[in-house]
Amino acid sequence: MISESAFSMRVLIDPGHGGHDNGAQSQGLREADVTLKIAKRLFKLLDKDKNIQYSTTRTYDKNLELQDRSDKAHQEEADLFISIHANASLNPRARGTEIYIQNILPSDQYSFFLANRENNGEASQRGTRPSLLDKSKYKADVVGIVDDINRNHFIEKSYDLAKVFEKRWKKDMKVRRVRMRQAPFFVVSSVNMPSILLEVGYLTNPKEAKHLNTSWYQQKVAKTIYQALRDYQAKEF
Repeated sequence: MISESAFSMRVLIDPGHGGHDNGAQSQGLREADVTLKIAKRLFKLLDKDKNIQYSTTRTYDKNLELQDRSDKAHQEEADLFISIHANASLNPRARGTEIYIQNILPSDQYSFFLANRENNGEASQRGTRPSLLDKSKYKADVVGIVDDINRNHFIEKSYDLAKVFEKRWKKDMKVRRVRMRQAPFFVVSSVNMPSILLEVGYLTNPKEAKHLNTSWYQQKVAKTIYQALRDYQAKEF
């Protein structure tokens, strides 16, 4: 799975949900299944690229705590964290791709609702902002300042990463608009690296659900993610 290169970039791919955590469910689909199928197609593309090393939080339908996902990113010393999800809405007309990064400003109502839904089951962690340096003991003021500087750096880099994904998504997926938002998702707020949570489409939208259930569209999404990773590598590494 891992390839070596002097210019390699390490990426942690996180197929959202899994096991008893179904994620969104609609049109006969489980978010956990859709994200894993896309991820597996992405793995095959990455296997052929000697300049991108990758690891993943799961390769089969198993349950993972949110903390396990961020811990994996740190254990692998990843340069990037990409969490793949599929969206849901009470409005069946809601559609499109959304890219989320850690928030530094108050979230809009929708983003807060979505983040709260994704974070449920992690009640002890909800509403907290984990330290990037030391979560087990009290930090001195100077360490807290460095912590904030590091966090702001990663947020800025996450924004750069999201912009690269937005540009590639518009080009390859032939869409006019990709929504970029900030929200307190635990998985992107608890890692010390550039990170995004990518909502690839709405399972509650009949048309998008139909596409996301096909192998050709899953491959198209996987290829677009792969090309975006290559774009970011060329820009930053």
